[in-house]
Amino acid sequence: MGNPKLGIFGNCQGAEIERLFLIHKPLLERFDLVPIKPVYLMTTDDREALAASMPQFDSFVCQLIGRHFDPVSTDALRSASRGRFLVFPSLFFAGHLPDLMHFRPGAIEGSPTSYHSTIIASAFDKGLTETDATAIYEDPAAISYPFLAENYWKGIAELRARELECDVTVSDFIARTGPSARLFHTMNHPNHAVIRHVASQLLDRLGVEPIPESPLDRLAMIKWPITGSVANLFGIAKESLFPLGKSTSTIAELVHDYFQFYRDNLHVLETNRTQLHPKWLSI
Repeated sequence: MGNPKLGIFGNCQGAEIERLFLIHKPLLERFDLVPIKPVYLMTTDDREALAASMPQFDSFVCQLIGRHFDPVSTDALRSASRGRFLVFPSLFFAGHLPDLMHFRPGAIEGSPTSYHSTIIASAFDKGLTETDATAIYEDPAAISYPFLAENYWKGIAELRARELECDVTVSDFIARTGPSARLFHTMNHPNHAVIRHVASQLLDRLGVEPIPESPLDRLAMIKWPITGSVANLFGIAKESLFPLGKSTSTIAELVHDYFQFYRDNLHVLETNRTQLHPKWLSI
């Protein structure tokens, strides 16, 4: 008859959990793991096909996904499921990265990465030089410490609120580890310790022994630099080089690349003006 069928579905975070499961022998001995595309790579046909296939799964692990992704939202897939259905939260945390944002629409062609710093963008919009912008980014007192502390714990609270609908948690792990430990490469790319924490809880719910260690950290292809203010307040060691896809960069090089992009694409700043010049940034 074969082993029970198991599916794992979510965004890039879910894909990382799936990769861990694929190298975890105790799970593969008990389940047939059915590959599923991450939600952001799915076409309309892919979504409809997954929704129709739900009755085949004996167990299904689903990230918390909103109704705008129907028919593959968490609620829709749960309704279509005939087996055990487990939900894990969206692993979004900007406690150490208050400046980082996604411009809309999404990843802009020609941008150094799909991420943007409101510090760099606001400095350019203000007419500051690249040297000025770099100095602000590295300044240990450029951002108020009360705001940074509030932002950190607000991020924990937002995670806890999302977890109310889930079978596993992550906010307790982040809070217990503490502000001096950086656990996210970007606000939506957790490191291997966070992924392992969530994966181990899911394995426990599936009746499988936990993963002893997590050798994969594939979401580290972009590790956004923390500001000097964040590093100083929380006692995090600053790094001099940052992986940004296929290259590495210093903060000065990062500022230069984004300034050049904004010079060539002024409309991008106009389209995303509401994300510039936040109240906590005085420049």
